Amino acid sequence: MILTQDVYSFLVVFFSSKDLFIMIRQTLSLFIAISILMVNADPVQQRPTLRGVTVRVGPFVKENNGKFEGFIPDLVQAISEKVGFDYTLYLSPDGRYGNVISDGNVTGMIGEVYNKKADFAAADLTMTEARENYITFTEPFMINQLAALIRREDAEGLNTLEDLAKAQETFPKRKRIVLGTLRNGATNYFLSKSDDPLAKKIYEQIKADDQSNVKSISEGVERVDKQGGYAFIMESASAEHEIANNCKLTMLLDWRNLFPRKYAFALPKDSPYLEHFNNAIKQLNSEGKIAELRRKYWANNCAENKTKDDKN
Repeated sequence: MILTQDVYSFLVVFFSSKDLFIMIRQTLSLFIAISILMVNADPVQQRPTLRGVTVRVGPFVKENNGKFEGFIPDLVQAISEKVGFDYTLYLSPDGRYGNVISDGNVTGMIGEVYNKKADFAAADLTMTEARENYITFTEPFMINQLAALIRREDAEGLNTLEDLAKAQETFPKRKRIVLGTLRNGATNYFLSKSDDPLAKKIYEQIKADDQSNVKSISEGVERVDKQGGYAFIMESASAEHEIANNCKLTMLLDWRNLFPRKYAFALPKDSPYLEHFNNAIKQLNSEGKIAELRRKYWANNCAENKTKDDKN
């Protein structure tokens, strides 16, 4: 195409226009700014899909036809709606909550989060200082206390956790009750490190029997239910669920509440979602949603079954 002198002169004037130069420069600046914002945008605003690890313990997490149900899945769903993310859940490969073992490896859900295989851990996961060396905890979503799950006939004459710990001293002829807890669990760790006289007394009795600790909470509950003469030391939230569905069982509590147990989600230490999770948990608490879920999944199907203190 051959340009005439008039067309050529017009193009020279047009492209040398100051206003056009400013317009092009502004357009390029806007394009660059948008590109930077897209790269550095808050990941939550992009509605990512997060991967969560959990363990199967009723009523917190149950599995029905490959689908997770229970208090924790409902809570995760509520948090995702507040924050704005999609998610998937999978079971901890070793079925454990997580601790550091002798070779330095971190096990369970804590290990999955620490090794960046999961974006968060969601379960009845107790906050401990040892675990915080590897992950960071959110705001607690539930606070409970130590309890002993025990058969009703074995609990006759006992009203508190302290009564149970001192039973052999108080009633020498009484049938011996073996005390146990979850092996390598947070409760066992706490009892082993505590300087409190009651905690030390309980731990001494646990150590006295090599077979008293169990590999899973379900194993501990089954041992109480099926064989008797055994008390399983656990968190009160889980014990409360068991006695609500099994009229043969009851629980003994430490009514001084010297050992509060806090449940929280675990996230990697550098997670950009920590503040978002914390804000969502606070909102759900203030709105009464967490209390609503608690009532839903801790419905008492054994109304006549009360804790020993309620009966007095």
